[in-house]
Amino acid sequence: IGAQTETVTVEAAALHVQTETNEVSKLIDGQQIEKLAMNSRNLVSLATLGLGVSGNVPDNNTPTSVGSSFNISFNGARHDHNLWMLDGGEDSDRGGGGGMSIMPSPDAIAEFKVMSSNYPADYGISSGGTITMVTKQGGTRFHGELWEYNRNDLFNAHNYFDRNANGTVNKKPKLRENIFGGNIGGPLTIPHFYNTGRDRTFFFVNEEWRKIIQASAPALKQTIPTADFPTAGAALTYITPQSLSGATNHVTCPNGAIGDNIICVPQTSDPARLALYAANGLTAGAPFPNNRIPAALIDQNAVRILGTGAFPKPDASAYQVSVSGVQPIMVREDIVRLDHKINDKWSLMGHFVHDSVSQASATSMWSSDTYATVGSLFVNPSYSAVIRLTGSITPNLLNEVAFNYDGNQISITPTGTYKLPSGYNASKYFPTNDSVGRIPEINLGAPYNVDYTVGNWPWKNAAQDYNPKDDLSWTKGRHFLKFGVGYMRYTKNQQTFGETQGNYGFNDNQTKDSYVSFLLGTPASYSELQAQDIRHYVNNTYSVYASDDWKAIPRLTLNLGVRYDALPHAFERNNRIGNFIPASYAASATPIFNANGSLNNAGPGFSTPAGATQPFYLNGVQLEGVNGAPSSVINNYFPTIQPRVGFAYDIAGDGRTVIRGGFGLFYERVQGNDIYNLAPNPPFAYTPSASNVYFSNPKTSNLSGATAATPVFPSSFTAIPLRNPAPATGQFSV
Repeated sequence: IGAQTETVTVEAAALHVQTETNEVSKLIDGQQIEKLAMNSRNLVSLATLGLGVSGNVPDNNTPTSVGSSFNISFNGARHDHNLWMLDGGEDSDRGGGGGMSIMPSPDAIAEFKVMSSNYPADYGISSGGTITMVTKQGGTRFHGELWEYNRNDLFNAHNYFDRNANGTVNKKPKLRENIFGGNIGGPLTIPHFYNTGRDRTFFFVNEEWRKIIQASAPALKQTIPTADFPTAGAALTYITPQSLSGATNHVTCPNGAIGDNIICVPQTSDPARLALYAANGLTAGAPFPNNRIPAALIDQNAVRILGTGAFPKPDASAYQVSVSGVQPIMVREDIVRLDHKINDKWSLMGHFVHDSVSQASATSMWSSDTYATVGSLFVNPSYSAVIRLTGSITPNLLNEVAFNYDGNQISITPTGTYKLPSGYNASKYFPTNDSVGRIPEINLGAPYNVDYTVGNWPWKNAAQDYNPKDDLSWTKGRHFLKFGVGYMRYTKNQQTFGETQGNYGFNDNQTKDSYVSFLLGTPASYSELQAQDIRHYVNNTYSVYASDDWKAIPRLTLNLGVRYDALPHAFERNNRIGNFIPASYAASATPIFNANGSLNNAGPGFSTPAGATQPFYLNGVQLEGVNGAPSSVINNYFPTIQPRVGFAYDIAGDGRTVIRGGFGLFYERVQGNDIYNLAPNPPFAYTPSASNVYFSNPKTSNLSGATAATPVFPSSFTAIPLRNPAPATGQFSV
């Protein structure tokens, strides 16, 4: 008998063609993730490496869940129909435009898979691409790493176009990006007491900090010339911006007066205003003599707002200001994963992830704000938790039961100049609806076309997603069968969007200069949200599926499956939503208008439903859950059966050339972004709007002088049709 020998053979991993499924996907493992160069270490860039993916994300994509761009399309589908998953649980910010609720550190990811189309029936509630991520887990040995990634504008050369004609060089936009952290994984053991064999319980912990300070390149914005800032109680000789720029502006006042760079006295039939004109030697519709605006006509509340610095004085030219705000971003992320082997058949896995994001915006966030005089602070803690129990009931029967959770909170507060100045005494429609005391939005039309706005802030919302599910896998001869059920309850509590501080729009229709209209206190439009109260939305989704990967013959595998997602529409828990239904509108109840443009609340079509604070014109308005109306204000759509059929045929039987193809139907969960826009509708929220009122008294018309003590002006209204089926995508490939 010869001596015992041991031989070790090392082979390179052979490339394999997919022969078992028609799925179109791309798998990236942890080592590849670590070695791939990702700008800003943003995982979204990995998703663009899949087949059929078109990405429109910026090169330097901010590595946060809400600050990042997720604008990637799979085979032409909308980017907000993509689904992100982490360890089998959802990582999607449903209602956030197809983005993640948590963006994990790349060093914590063991597997990143992009499914472009034709994925199997166990994936659903999405009609675009599905991206799954798996966190790393601990092993029998301790292993860890530390890292730091740093970017700085000091490392960067100047752009060729940074050099001006006079030889000076523009300052580079500020960039300080520092991402650092570490992880450790291994057996969870207590010497001489627990898991001494290092084969039962394992842990993995990942900590990462992202500190980013960046500023966009300076941009020149129009602003008010220094000479045109008024002094309280004094007249102002106005210098038009056209004359400062050297251009001419041919102006025709309404009464026929013509000239260059002149401003016009607004026309009105308001007796009080006409008397003021006469006392100051002015004629309605004529030019201001020498462009001199008397002190008596200048609205002192406008002067007080200008005195806060809300509109900055020019610094780059006669009427331009350089805007380049610094935007710091701070992220701390904690990831903990535990894996426990109960016995030879059953194992337990769990993870907990916490993201803490703080992001400052130089201008008011998500708004049309022009200047960096008012900004926003965005705070966004996010959470993810997964518990999964996996076990072999028999050698060919595997069951997996899981409870998945993800959620996030958003708090946006204003920073900089946003509080009303001392002495400000302009009236509002609803005097007590703004406890902060914010400066109203001032939108100036021609010739400036700029906007100062605090926006809707301060503002809060919170989203919670609970998703228990059970998956059963059964191997039966040449069949690999899989069955599953799931339930998802997604809740979102958020304040209504709107400006309780008021929104003024100024144009040049009467004065030929929107800024002069602001000084005179004669806005072309005004609107104001009655109350920024909270809405409580609920989504329930019920899912079931069955699939069979059938090895019909050795060379041919058939992928057969069907999925059903019941997708009832989102509803507001307290029935505080109204929707306009054209078929319910009665022409006989046409509203009656008062002289100042408000509605006569004693006229037809007015009612005060339960929960409302005043009568509203509700002709054609259907209230959630009232008089037989659906709780979601629109009819639910339930025929959402989704067949999935495919094949994979190995032509020669050697795994080298395969023909694959298939078809699937995929329904999309409209998460509530449509019903959210109904929140400001009457009668539970009210955003009255009026035209041609006074700045300091928006209840009074600046054309007629008519005043209403408690005006009910027409309100903006958003409606969706009663029949609003869930959107679906048919995906096929060969």
